[in-house]
Amino acid sequence: AHAELMRTAGAPGNTAYLAPSEAAQRLYTVLMAGLEFDADQRLGRPMGSFDRPRPERAEARRSGRSLRNLELSLAALRDLAEKLADAPLPGVEAAFDTAQAQAQDLQDPVFEGVSDPSGRFRVEIVQQSVRAAQGAVAGELGAQLGVTAGFNSADGD
Repeated sequence: AHAELMRTAGAPGNTAYLAPSEAAQRLYTVLMAGLEFDADQRLGRPMGSFDRPRPERAEARRSGRSLRNLELSLAALRDLAEKLADAPLPGVEAAFDTAQAQAQDLQDPVFEGVSDPSGRFRVEIVQQSVRAAQGAVAGELGAQLGVTAGFNSADGD
C-alpha cells in the first residue's frame, strides 16, 4: 500500500506525498541513513575506542554474520542509489566499488581484528570508505535529485 503511495506521489488524493520530489526525498533519506548506520553502528560499535575496542558489540557476532551483514547492506544501498538516479553516477559507483572491495578484503567475519592496532586500522579504512560513499551520494545523487538528507529518527534529533 505504501509503495503505491510513493509511485503515485503528487496524484490527486495522495496526501502522503504531495509531489514526486517528496517520495524521492524519503528514499534518499533512507539511503543516507543506511550508510550512516553501516559506518556508525555496524563498524563503529565493535571498534569502540582505540583504548577500549568492543568486538563483542559487533552486530550478529554469535552467528558470524557481522561482515556479511555489512556487505549485503552496501550492495542493497548501492542498488537503491542506482535506481534513484536519472543519470550515471561515476563518483558514487567508484566510492561503492572501494567500500565493497575493502569490506570483502577484510576477511574478519565478526570484526575481532579491532582488538589489535593493525586490525583496527583495517576496519577504520572500511569505515572511512563507507563515509566516502555517503559523501559521494550526497554530492552526486543529492545534487541530481535536488534533495538533502531529511530527518532520521536514529540520528538523535
